[in-house]
Amino acid sequence: MTTAKKPAALLVAAALATSLAFGACGGNDATDDLKQQGEKIKTQATQLADQAKTTAQQVQSGEKTPEEASKELQESAKTVQESVKTAATTAIDAAKEQSGVPDDVQKQLDDAKSQIQDSGN
Repeated sequence: MTTAKKPAALLVAAALATSLAFGACGGNDATDDLKQQGEKIKTQATQLADQAKTTAQQVQSGEKTPEEASKELQESAKTVQESVKTAATTAIDAAKEQSGVPDDVQKQLDDAKSQIQDSGN
């Protein structure tokens, strides 16, 4: 998987696990934690988008080389990616703790969690 596709795959996994967790948990601590993590990710993503705009302007004006800009944005994107991984793992753990989750779904959640933890390595 390319670097550009990893965050997208993580977002999909996080969204699926979160919807499972929200549907199963109601208003407990895990749900509150997921909401806070979601807000953090939203803020980080907005900041990253703003940074990308500013960096593009800096490259156009010659203040930064494309290589410098790319490196800076990649570092910032890693922060967002780590937050997404944390939220996805939290959502998966919350979904797995629910009673009545079939064994095959538990296995799929375990597999998704492994893939999330292995991404970016």
